[in-house]
Amino acid sequence: MTAAAPVTRGLWALAATASVATAAPLAPPVAPDGGGVIGALWRDAVAELEAASAARLPPLVPPTPRPVRWKARRIASLDLGGPLLALAAVDLDGDRADELIALTEGHVIALGAHGAGLRERARLRVPAEAPAVRPREPIGVVAAVGAEVVARSSSSARGARYGWRDGRLVELAPVAGFPACADRTIELAAGRNYAVVDGAELWAVRCRIGTVDPVGRATAAVATVATTGTATVTVETRCVGGPPACQPTTTATLEQVGAAIELDDVDRDGAFEVLVTGSGPPGDGDAVVVWRLTERGFAPKPVFRRGFLGGVVALAVGDVDGDGDREAFAAVRLVGGRKVDLWLLD
Repeated sequence: MTAAAPVTRGLWALAATASVATAAPLAPPVAPDGGGVIGALWRDAVAELEAASAARLPPLVPPTPRPVRWKARRIASLDLGGPLLALAAVDLDGDRADELIALTEGHVIALGAHGAGLRERARLRVPAEAPAVRPREPIGVVAAVGAEVVARSSSSARGARYGWRDGRLVELAPVAGFPACADRTIELAAGRNYAVVDGAELWAVRCRIGTVDPVGRATAAVATVATTGTATVTVETRCVGGPPACQPTTTATLEQVGAAIELDDVDRDGAFEVLVTGSGPPGDGDAVVVWRLTERGFAPKPVFRRGFLGGVVALAVGDVDGDGDREAFAAVRLVGGRKVDLWLLD
């Protein structure tokens, strides 16, 4: 079992509220031997049970693919007041357009669409409590949970859940640990900038729910990046609704991967795109590579690759312009730099 598997199972509690699928039909009971009135009543009861059970399942709706032209262009250069640590996309204010949530050591920052670019909409200081032990390098994690976001910087002793209330970004509740998947959190190894999950040393954990496979069955996925540079992606499929054949679990790996990773069905064809970065040392040039993942594993060649002079510190996918399509973003900065370049990749 990979380190990703236990985390993936935790997704389904949250995915149940966003999934297009429901529980599998009840298995019909075994009919008793014999005929007569009792046998006929039994067969009628079984037929009614099967009909009622099947009615619980909504018809599967395949996704509608959209054409994607992978081409990188810089859309913003922003001074965030500190080095960017993490990035995520979530619709905080309910206007059907995602905000990009940027996390630095000191602030949670909401960025929104502005013309063809981005601008800062709001910022909030991270919790002031200092941690007992700081990692060697500052790190941060930010994850979307519904219409809220959970974030923690290593400069704080705790994280927090944030939301949009009365036109403002506000802290809603404290959160212990660093966000992982659904309501799960992880902790860093003491004094280190990685977490230990089920014995595996991990740079990153990234999750995705609310997706479907090519025939419309609900999927949930988790990606982990180990300190060895191995990325493991596990996709769980709710195998309901009959044919075609369904593979409940798909696990695939990539080697020589950096700490930034993201995954989503960007082109809405029922297969995940997995975005990864290079594993070179800080200060070297970097790249974003996009791989397509199906139930047969990763495609032999990536669908897109783009090199950068700076380091790619974060990746995110979201519908920032509100047009119903998903956009992929890369955040690029120099080592320790406060200025970050945000690139649209599709």
